[in-house]
Amino acid sequence: MDAKKATGIDGVTKEEYGKDLDENLNRLLDEMKRMAYKPRPVKEHLIPKEGQPGKFRPLGISVLEDKIVQGAFRQVLEAIYEPLFLNCSHGFRPKRGCHTAIKDLRKYLYEHPVETVIDIDLKNFFGTIDHKLLEETLKKRSPMKSSFATSYGCLKPEC
Repeated sequence: MDAKKATGIDGVTKEEYGKDLDENLNRLLDEMKRMAYKPRPVKEHLIPKEGQPGKFRPLGISVLEDKIVQGAFRQVLEAIYEPLFLNCSHGFRPKRGCHTAIKDLRKYLYEHPVETVIDIDLKNFFGTIDHKLLEETLKKRSPMKSSFATSYGCLKPEC
């Protein structure tokens, strides 16, 4: 985690958390084992949309401990789902993103005749995800029969 990133609502920095790192991580792990861990509210910051004056998109800033838990869930979910993705899928994947998608698209367009390109911007996509359906989908492949992410409240929009 980047030490320069903004802090969540509690204001705890990576440096401050690291002063008692072993104690903090042991307490966090204990809370998770007891199913007592609860994510904190997310600090929302509106950032300007590039090329769209007067338009903004929300950026959620989690507290450091929530970022640690989210990172652990990300590692578990990547191990389960990464092998299932097609090579042409770029969104929110390790070593992939919009730049690799544009690079692949550009290569494809130069190598194949194309008559139409459609550009779609899904407004507030992540804010409109059906969390019940997401939970059911995760349960199908989860190594645990109960949905671990919902146990910690990490599928709610505020997580």
